[in-house]
Amino acid sequence: MSTDRYHKAAKDGMIEVLKEATKRDCNGRDEQGMTPTLYAAFYGNLEALRLLCGRGYDLRAQKLKCILCKLVVIGERYAFQSM
Repeated sequence: MSTDRYHKAAKDGMIEVLKEATKRDCNGRDEQGMTPTLYAAFYGNLEALRLLCGRGYDLRAQKLKCILCKLVVIGERYAFQSM
């Protein structure tokens, strides 16, 4: 199964597809170096982010990127709510 499937699912918040992801799928990088978990954070798909983190996302290897993506999500939500 291609990890590209999980990258797209994370971007689009397709939870049923993400439920099939293994730890390896959660940590697989695409050509930009992004993982499905990072895409879920970047696109604000919080349910997908929770699911992928629970499936064994390697936070030690991606801690800084993950924190930055979460800050982007929080910032976008704050900007949208204050409009």
